[in-house]
Amino acid sequence: MYRHKNGFSQKDVKLAVVVQKMIAADASGILFTADPLSGSRNIITIDAGFGLGETLVSGLINPDSYTVDKKRCDLLSVDVKEKKIALYTDRQGGTQKITLDKEKALSRVLSDSQIKELCTLACRVEDHFQSPQDIEWGMEHNRFYLLQARPVTTLFPLPHSPRGRKDHRIFISLGHVQVMTAPISPMGRSVIKLFLPFGRPKVPGMYNPYITEVGERIYTDITPLLSRKFLRKRYPSILEGIDPLLGRGVQEALSKPEVLDAIRRSEKKIRFRPLLAIILKMVPEIIKGYFAVGPVERAAKVTGDLEESLSLLETRCSSVASLYERLILLRDYTENYVEKVYPLLGSILPALVSWKFINKYMKEWTSGGDVEESLRAVERGLVGNITTTMDLETGDLANLLSDNPLLVALFKSGPVTPERIKEGREIEGSQLFYRYWDRFMKRFGMRGMGEFDIRNKRWKDSPGSFVTMLLSQVSRDEKGSHRRHFESLTAKAEEAASFLCSKARQSAPQFAGMRRERRIKKLLSLYRGYMPLREHGKYYLMRLFDTMRRQILTTADEFISKGILSERDSVWFLEYNELLELEHTIERNGLLSGKETALLNEKIAERKKRFEDSMTLDPPRVILGDGTIPRPSYATEGFPPEALIGAGVSAGIAEGKARVIRDPESESLLPGEILVAPFTDPAWTPLFINAAAVVIEVGGKMTHGSVIAREYGIPAVVSLPDVTTIIQTGQKLRVNGDKGYVLII
Repeated sequence: MYRHKNGFSQKDVKLAVVVQKMIAADASGILFTADPLSGSRNIITIDAGFGLGETLVSGLINPDSYTVDKKRCDLLSVDVKEKKIALYTDRQGGTQKITLDKEKALSRVLSDSQIKELCTLACRVEDHFQSPQDIEWGMEHNRFYLLQARPVTTLFPLPHSPRGRKDHRIFISLGHVQVMTAPISPMGRSVIKLFLPFGRPKVPGMYNPYITEVGERIYTDITPLLSRKFLRKRYPSILEGIDPLLGRGVQEALSKPEVLDAIRRSEKKIRFRPLLAIILKMVPEIIKGYFAVGPVERAAKVTGDLEESLSLLETRCSSVASLYERLILLRDYTENYVEKVYPLLGSILPALVSWKFINKYMKEWTSGGDVEESLRAVERGLVGNITTTMDLETGDLANLLSDNPLLVALFKSGPVTPERIKEGREIEGSQLFYRYWDRFMKRFGMRGMGEFDIRNKRWKDSPGSFVTMLLSQVSRDEKGSHRRHFESLTAKAEEAASFLCSKARQSAPQFAGMRRERRIKKLLSLYRGYMPLREHGKYYLMRLFDTMRRQILTTADEFISKGILSERDSVWFLEYNELLELEHTIERNGLLSGKETALLNEKIAERKKRFEDSMTLDPPRVILGDGTIPRPSYATEGFPPEALIGAGVSAGIAEGKARVIRDPESESLLPGEILVAPFTDPAWTPLFINAAAVVIEVGGKMTHGSVIAREYGIPAVVSLPDVTTIIQTGQKLRVNGDKGYVLII
């Protein structure tokens, strides 16, 4: 089972019978050359008991526990337990169990000098194998014997930073920021390193040095930001808005004196000149956004310009004959993508700031539950959010599908492949459905599960998960209820906005009240006009990724035709710059040599295996350079004793049956059920139409699922680690989005 779990070939194992002298141990135990709980590679942990190790490994005693600083071999902590029994070898053969007297039972197994000697031996073992080791040891007549050593397989890998290893550096998971915690392919990681500009040198093709791979996931080194005192104070709270445990994890890391001292001592203070350059480019866009007479019209212009830019890119790609030049063109666009969305960011910022001031002013000027409820209502039913639009059109498609039982039966009869979609076009009466289907796929077909990784298939390539969501909505009682529900939320939001304006006017006499009303009205127009753009940045990025995907796959097909690759999927285990270099070589020389092809495929196979092995890893939100993983938790005061505590991101209380979904292609959500998921990117949100409430392992107030849950007016609690394991499908839940907890009732 150990070999199977850890990917060792059963055929390559060579067994041997070992004949050796047995140690008549006076003491024995287990040593880890890395702390298995915190993940720190700088801590050695030792468990020790008297006599043979059987009592310890069988759980018959509570062993002494020692922790040691590996670098200096300094003893950090000693926890002496009462060891009531010991097992010793019997001279007549076998073993004998002895009950220890009180004094012996409470005495230390190992002295300071013995611990130092044992740690020195353990470090030699680790140096030999070049990885943290799980070691069994015995001591006879004050001499240590090494009994067994094997790799510690439970540790999350160390960050491989281009900036080199520094134990104090703090890395945060971009997977948690983007609510996608699965591994990302080498191609996917390299595209993200090209796309994220902050800290990336202005050199074409240069990867961002602050983005690194850890356990086949993407992490970013935030240590430079923390070199400034005021950023150390503010940045963790900003991260809490993305994911509460992410921000608290950074705060916990900063609370370690050795980490904070090292940041102050060895990290160069971040320079503000690059940031200032970005701000100067964005300021005009923010001013335009704030002073726009019609925020809705301004939003339409911003999105129209981005549409035009991407259409122009498509046209340029199709007009360039050389694959290499097309790939260069796409790389250049990706490296400059963030600059192209400055007008978008310049519109969203006034919306975020206006919301802050709306809350501040209304709470200062007025009071009462009706104001609180109106503030919640204003967040809902935002017209123009691209993800909400997609979800509503999904509901429309489901309504059309329900009109054709033969098409429903076809889609339910087996896996929904592109071939089955094509087969459905032959069914009588399916023309209207397919007219809407084609229009939907043209606009949203480039979306898909785990879309942040460019490798993952999109709905138009693999429509199974999308059709499963359609089929789950076919069972809704009333057609068009999704549209009516959203229109109702929009109407209530408009009523709430009018109510808040009148309350502002009534909060002060005459002209002062009128000024307050105008101020709130302006802020509300900015919020409701620009906040729908919140999802557009990711939408257009996926449009860009879709164009890149097609060109990468075209390149893969060329490599297959020339015998360089054996299958399309192999191309995703190259990095973008490696692909460029290969294509350039082939355009110049025609082919690779046999040796070059063999080495390339060997590298791809190695990366594939590492990628597959990483599937079972549980990525932490925050990790330090030495592997330490902060594990913050929520305060429990004021919550029910059995509550699963997270972050409430959409108000309201709902009860219903849980439906745990890890794969939307094989599992569907029925109307009135509570969705429990590991994460939700935009491709998951059509499920929300059926959901009574949403419970998600990762996320924060501004992540995709939270925004959409608020717009639909359904309670949501996020950032609950392991909730998809704790909760079982069919259990009845109460989701409290006001206070941020879930109860299994």
